Amino acid sequence: MNLFGGNETLSAQGAAYIHQGFKHAYATVRQDLFEVTGSGSLGIGLPAGDISAAVGANWRRDKFDQGTPNPADEFPALADGRLLRDIYPGNDTRGIIPQYGCTAQATPVAGGVPGLRFAAGGFCGASNSSSLLFSSQRFIEGRDSVKEAFTEFQVPTLAKLPMVERLDTNLAVRWADYEGAGQIWAWKVGLNWEGQRPAACAGHPFARRARAQPA
Repeated sequence: MNLFGGNETLSAQGAAYIHQGFKHAYATVRQDLFEVTGSGSLGIGLPAGDISAAVGANWRRDKFDQGTPNPADEFPALADGRLLRDIYPGNDTRGIIPQYGCTAQATPVAGGVPGLRFAAGGFCGASNSSSLLFSSQRFIEGRDSVKEAFTEFQVPTLAKLPMVERLDTNLAVRWADYEGAGQIWAWKVGLNWEGQRPAACAGHPFARRARAQPA
């Protein structure tokens, strides 16, 4: 088979030799989310205006599942679909295992063409693994969840003064509980100043931040 000679040099036998059909894999990502928020005036009037607030809570869970419907599409197997790990108990043939690491029981299946499906050459049958011939689709699954609650206050501090059209104090606190990392508190204290138009400034807040990242 001449790989550089064009299609006319590729025989049907050569094409059949390098083509091993298809493997099927799946990957499922699921996210469950619940969130409730509210905001508005507290009805508490100060000389500079009413205090407003926002509150909220949310819960999120992410789940991931990946694998192959037919185990013979991922793990070393014979043409009849039998997994080598079932034929040779105790000899883990998953992944790339050097030939010298094989047990004596695995010797009868050594040889063949490494990299071809159901051809057990040199790697204790691992040449059937998608890590050699196909993109790897290992059987993996996992999940993570986080709970959060927050509250924030906007407090009008000064208004209608020379050089100060409006000065607000911003106070916020957030609690989060990560399934894998535990609880953490975050907070923020900041000032928003609006001078005689068009001058305005939002002061850099003092804060400790730790927000659950979106999926």
